[in-house]
Amino acid sequence: MNNIKAFNDNMFGEEEFNTTNTTTPMDDKTLKEELKEYSDARQADSIVGESHTRATHLLSDASLEKMDDLVNYISATYGLNSEFTKDMDRREVSRARTLTKGTRSKILNFALQHFLDTFEQQEGLIPETKHKRFKVNGKNHNAYRFTKDGVTYLIEQDQRGRELFFMSTETDSIDDINNRFDEIEDTSVKTGRKPKRESRYV
Repeated sequence: MNNIKAFNDNMFGEEEFNTTNTTTPMDDKTLKEELKEYSDARQADSIVGESHTRATHLLSDASLEKMDDLVNYISATYGLNSEFTKDMDRREVSRARTLTKGTRSKILNFALQHFLDTFEQQEGLIPETKHKRFKVNGKNHNAYRFTKDGVTYLIEQDQRGRELFFMSTETDSIDDINNRFDEIEDTSVKTGRKPKRESRYV
């Protein structure tokens, strides 16, 4: 129980409410501290439907089981009137309880954002890359347009990812690149009635 109490104290300890403390640099913060800050920021916006989209992806069973263990562990040790939180004041407990709501969504969003931020720190900013899928002789081809280091590119690939066409503003005009890209009919865009959106509340 001492280890669990230390976990709670470290994550939602009273010292964190002292506004005179110097902010800890992000590089020195633990994942628990960063997740707590992300949870607090997300909790401030209770309606997330306008900035979040439901998505389905395959995740490993081992990772899902481990995440379930963490979610259950957090819920168990941050209970109201719990033996594990009896040394925390009401404000600390209330703040800690926000992490038990929508925990899986918070963990996955935090992990994805953490990866993207780290990737950009190491590899540079990720360029906004437009993508269109189109048919050639009944087979799917792909077109990409993006700007990197001040140069705009247009790349077309066949269904195997083999490059078939290349343009850049180093040798071509931006108008020619945009016109060619705009003329491609994007077959990945579904037409018709939009599906009913699920609940905006998470």
